[in-house]
Amino acid sequence: MKARRQTVLLELIDHEALHSQESLRKRLHQRGFEATQATISRDIKELGLVKRAGDGAYQRPGVEAPNPETALT
Repeated sequence: MKARRQTVLLELIDHEALHSQESLRKRLHQRGFEATQATISRDIKELGLVKRAGDGAYQRPGVEAPNPETALT
């Protein structure tokens, strides 16, 4: 269950700009995972997630934020 939740969490942050643990909790809930803020906090720490400069959304470490000025449309 933990591994699956963390996999879904990574999928979410790869595709959405999620800025808070509460927004992560809500999106996980929509995917069928009941997780507390404390659980999400532990997942963030274990996965090494960071908040990116600019918009403050969570991302994997070492991943550059997309630049909307150079992104393909």
